[in-house]
Amino acid sequence: MPFVNSSFLSILGFSLNGLYAVFFACLLFELVINRNAKLNKTVLITYILLFVSLLWSLLYSNQHIRLSNVEVQSVFLGLLLAFPFVFPVISDCVSRNIGNILPYYCFFGVLVCLGDINLVNQSLLDGSRSIFGSSPISIAVVAGLGIISLVLGEHSLRKKVIMVTFFILVSFLMKSRGPLIGVLLLILFNVFYHSRLLFFLIVTMFFTPIVFLIISVRVSTEASDSERLAFIGSSLEIISNDLFGAYLGRFESFTGSFYPHNVFLELLVDGGLLVFSLFFLLSLISFFRPFLYRSLGRDVRIGTLTQLWVFIFCCLQFSFPAFELFKIILPLLFSSLTESYRGQHADKRQCN
Repeated sequence: MPFVNSSFLSILGFSLNGLYAVFFACLLFELVINRNAKLNKTVLITYILLFVSLLWSLLYSNQHIRLSNVEVQSVFLGLLLAFPFVFPVISDCVSRNIGNILPYYCFFGVLVCLGDINLVNQSLLDGSRSIFGSSPISIAVVAGLGIISLVLGEHSLRKKVIMVTFFILVSFLMKSRGPLIGVLLLILFNVFYHSRLLFFLIVTMFFTPIVFLIISVRVSTEASDSERLAFIGSSLEIISNDLFGAYLGRFESFTGSFYPHNVFLELLVDGGLLVFSLFFLLSLISFFRPFLYRSLGRDVRIGTLTQLWVFIFCCLQFSFPAFELFKIILPLLFSSLTESYRGQHADKRQCN
């Protein structure tokens, strides 16, 4: 939703922020119906640790700089929306249904963003990759989410072919490499999970030319690549000078740029060592625990929410301000964690 909200506001004159409240109310309603639903204690502990670390980061940051309301609201909204996902029944319910709903939202969102075609053309001409409004990378992310949810959802083959083709064309038209690479890495993630190593290596070799094709969708990348290298150098310099002095906005105050275009660099520079360590550890668990179950001979299905999290996580390595997107990052992370801890003992209750 953050990727298209500004376009809805500028073109149609209304905001989508109310959907966060509707979504949270639906999650609470589901918990009320399943009042005996058990929570995952391990995931709950990690939630509390991350909650405390983020709260400390905000309080410490407030002593150094006036915090942006967008960042503060995103962090608290992300924590609020993430909490219901420590209950496996919520993760199961959303994961089973989101693939049937999200494609239509993505399709409509892309159409609205493309409707502000002047902004799109300007962004393509000047190379802007702004997170909000009708920027090419925002549209490409929505298209990527549409592709994933379509493939995993219960849709007719005809509808899947037509809409996936549309989303792929939009992604290449936007000339944004991160989301395209994210979709490719998600495919390899699934191939590696479901296949033998030899087949995975063959598929990887087959996809190698596609990577070069994705990289070449933008004619000139020198400016973008040199800027990202400069961001990495600046981040490492800030960290080396003061590893424990992180606060929100530190990267911007030192460099004049908003964020370093990499989630781990941003969390380490702006969030602090504790926030970075927890996020890194939880991400590793969410990705590799299903492989642990598989090695033990358990047939564990990787849920739709985990698939979406893998895609967003890949995109976060190339762009996007992490703190402003915590409202979608944290729910996806904790839903993925809950799914990864379920193993073969999945909750068989149907969501209402």
